[in-house]
Amino acid sequence: MKKFIFFVLFFGLISALTVPAEVGAIGQITEPIVIENALRGQEVVSKLTLLNSESTTSLIGIMAEGEIAEWATFYAKEDSQFENPIEQVEIQAGVYQDVMTVFRIPEDIANGEYVGEISAVYNPSEQAGAEEEETSSTVAQKISRQIRITVSDDEVIDLSVSIIPEKYDYHPGDKVKIRVIYDNQSNIMLSPSVQFKVKKDDAVVYNVIYPYPDGEAPVRSMSMREVPSYEIPTDSLGQGKFLVELDFLRGDEVLTSDSFSFTIAPGGLFKGAMISKLKDNFVGVIIVILVLAGLVITVSLVKKNKAIKKGRQTN
Repeated sequence: MKKFIFFVLFFGLISALTVPAEVGAIGQITEPIVIENALRGQEVVSKLTLLNSESTTSLIGIMAEGEIAEWATFYAKEDSQFENPIEQVEIQAGVYQDVMTVFRIPEDIANGEYVGEISAVYNPSEQAGAEEEETSSTVAQKISRQIRITVSDDEVIDLSVSIIPEKYDYHPGDKVKIRVIYDNQSNIMLSPSVQFKVKKDDAVVYNVIYPYPDGEAPVRSMSMREVPSYEIPTDSLGQGKFLVELDFLRGDEVLTSDSFSFTIAPGGLFKGAMISKLKDNFVGVIIVILVLAGLVITVSLVKKNKAIKKGRQTN
């Protein structure tokens, strides 16, 4: 038994000295990317999250394989216009970093399911300052994520919109500024126009359709995009509380709707409300004073009448 244990320990020591060490230098969220109802000619955006678990900054390669290999192009997260493709990314030690993948569905592809994978690759010999002695015992690593894309002719529209007013309290003449962020889960690109209806006491006081901003790229499938802020002039609106109804349109079709309220007052909402309250209180005080004065006069008249009657009775 002792000889067997000695043999196992000796074999393990020899293996540790002769087998190349493999360090877990990279990581990737490996949940499969599944894209349903992709249309020919469309672009679909997906996010990759990579991890550098090394103790130093590392260069991580990115590659696509399989049936979708020619469809995928990679971009830095900051490259929102997708103008500069990349094949590798430098990631600081212990940091997660996002990389955007754009799948461009071929125009002539047949309906069906197409599969492949996207891989993050770490090669020690390609790292800055690497020397042969330092990397000879470390093998390249590759972590893959499965991709499944189904191409069809079915158009699916699914748009969500976040509207963020700059504020809700305005002075007369201010412009109402609204940020708009699109979340396009459709299988097509969208360029929505926006219809703004401003109402006061249920009456429409402003009604304008703004087209999708010139020079802005459409909102790609499966991606989010913020467009330049919209502005509503208030010069002709007067003062008070207003309701804004927004319809997001594709042609004449309403894709989704939202609304918010704002107030226009000389000193803003708080000051305007205070002034209104003070006015109401002042009117109330005047009324109370008049009522009390009436009561005093009435009591005085009653007392005077009683005194007169008493004098007559005495005489």
